[in-house]
Amino acid sequence: MSRVERTRTRIAGFQSPEMDFQLMRWLGAASFGGGEVGEIFAARAAMGSEDPRAWPPSFAALADRLRAAGEDAARRGQRVSARDHFLRASMYYRSAEYFADPFGRTAQQWGCASREAFVKAAAHMAERVEAVEISFEGKALPGYFMTPAARS
Repeated sequence: MSRVERTRTRIAGFQSPEMDFQLMRWLGAASFGGGEVGEIFAARAAMGSEDPRAWPPSFAALADRLRAAGEDAARRGQRVSARDHFLRASMYYRSAEYFADPFGRTAQQWGCASREAFVKAAAHMAERVEAVEISFEGKALPGYFMTPAARS
């Protein structure tokens, strides 16, 4: 009997346990709107290497494209699409930040971009999302107070 092969597509993770864990983490987030499997694998393929320094620019570029798509959807009044694009952009900026140099400019830039994308997504949510500051040891930590959407 001949061997049946359905596809030649092979999913390749990383040799690095940490990079592989983060890849699986983002794939898991896809189940809840935190990403799209195809987008995540496209970003992984765009890295072209196992170098963790290739991770941030790949995911940041994806986040930039989604943020632009969210802006476009918002201008068109497409609230659900805008929300979804902004939420995924927020997650991908967070992903870019993860492997960025914590003392470098880009880590802070992508962290702020993640928060900004989330705030934009929140504006299109049925739930009420209020940005709050939490006092801690003389500093203000950002947070969100969320209340469920009204039930019909």
